[in-house]
Amino acid sequence: MIDDLTSIIAASQKPANAGIVFDIVGALFLARALAFNSDVSIQLQSGTYWTENPNLVQALVEQRYDARAGLFVLVAGFALQFYGNAFGEARNGLWLLAALVIVASTLQLAKKHVVKIRTRELLSNAADGAVVASPNDLNLDGGSY
Repeated sequence: MIDDLTSIIAASQKPANAGIVFDIVGALFLARALAFNSDVSIQLQSGTYWTENPNLVQALVEQRYDARAGLFVLVAGFALQFYGNAFGEARNGLWLLAALVIVASTLQLAKKHVVKIRTRELLSNAADGAVVASPNDLNLDGGSY
């Protein structure tokens, strides 16, 4: 039992292994952004309203936040894998996994506040008649992007 625990701790000392864990957590953030919508959430998002659909705005803001957080954690994981493969073991590598817990927790705690503020801003802009982008800005003429 102690030998197993020792081998787990030894494996966690390698930045490349910690990077793989970062990548898994980043992939979970991305999956949450795309795959974990409940049926109720989808129904609310697809509803029609006289003005803008506040459920859709909030869902899109949440999706963007989760995707950006996932991308950040994925890039950190790839960087750790590169570092581990290029330079070998790190001293006290458990701090890498502790950093992941801290980063993921902070991102999750901040999500609630960031989504609430950004959703309120977007809905306020829409209510004031402010147009963030017009259809002409989307380059729908078949030209290059």
